[in-house]
Amino acid sequence: MSLVISPVTTMDDARAIGSIAIAAWGSGPLDAVPDHMIITIARYSGVVLIGKLDNVPVTFCLSFLAQDANGELHHHSHIAATLPAHWGKGYASQIKRAQADAVLAQGIKRMTWTYDPLEVRNARLNLHKLGAVCNTYKPNVYGEMRDAINIGLDTDRFQVDWHLPHSAAAPRFTTTDPIPTLNPVTVNQAGFIVPPDQYTIPAAKTLRVVVPPSIYDIKTTDLPLGIAWREHTRDVFTTLFSQGYYAVDMQTAGDDCAYILQQRAPDWYLTQ
Repeated sequence: MSLVISPVTTMDDARAIGSIAIAAWGSGPLDAVPDHMIITIARYSGVVLIGKLDNVPVTFCLSFLAQDANGELHHHSHIAATLPAHWGKGYASQIKRAQADAVLAQGIKRMTWTYDPLEVRNARLNLHKLGAVCNTYKPNVYGEMRDAINIGLDTDRFQVDWHLPHSAAAPRFTTTDPIPTLNPVTVNQAGFIVPPDQYTIPAAKTLRVVVPPSIYDIKTTDLPLGIAWREHTRDVFTTLFSQGYYAVDMQTAGDDCAYILQQRAPDWYLTQ
C-alpha cells in the first residue's frame, strides 16, 4: 500500500489534519490548528498537503508565504505530523518532498521551518534526510506549551533553511577523519547521559555536539536533567552559530546521537 499525497481542498481533510496533530503531539483540541484556518491557508497561496493510505489520512504538512527582512519571499512550513502508528515508515520525508515540489511550482526556491533541537528523530529527518541546514537558534519561541511532547521545557527551536531544489539532492555530510566532540558526557545512575558543567570549543572546523537519544524519556523521569540539557544546548548552539558554525547533519549510532557542525555552510548552500 503506497502513500497517496494530495492538496487539501475539503473541510473533511482540514478536520483530519487537526486529528493527526492531536494524536502526534498528545495535545488537546485547543492546541490544534482550526480547520477553518487550514482550509483558508490552502486556498490563498499556502501549501497544505495530506497523505493517505487506502483513503485514510495518516500524515500532513502546511506552509505559507513569508517574507524575510530584506523582502525576499519564501515558504515557512509551520506544522507537519504523522500518526504515531506510522512513524519510521518514511512518510514524513515523502510529504516534505511533495511540499517542495508544490513550493517550486509557485516559483519559490527556499523554505524555512522550526523544530526542537533536542528531538533527535526530527533532527535526523530535517538535516540528514532532507538536507536542510541551520545557523539560527530561537529561544522559547512559543512560551509554555501543554502538549505531551513539549510540556516542561522552554520551547527553544532551530530554524532551518531548505534551498530548493538543491538541498533535497545535496550530498550528505561524510568524512573518514575523526571529529572532536565539544561536550563529552557522563552517565548517571539512571542510565541517562549528563551534559558537562563546562565545555571548551575545540580548534576545529568540524565538531560533534552530543544530545540525548530521547529528551522525552529524560524529562518525564528527571525534569531537572531535561532542563539542564535545554540550557546546555542553548548555550552551545548560540555560541557556535555566533562563530559561523552551521548544523549540517545528525548522526546516530544506537544511543550515541550527535549533531555535526561545520564552520561554514556547505559549498552547495553557499552557491545558491
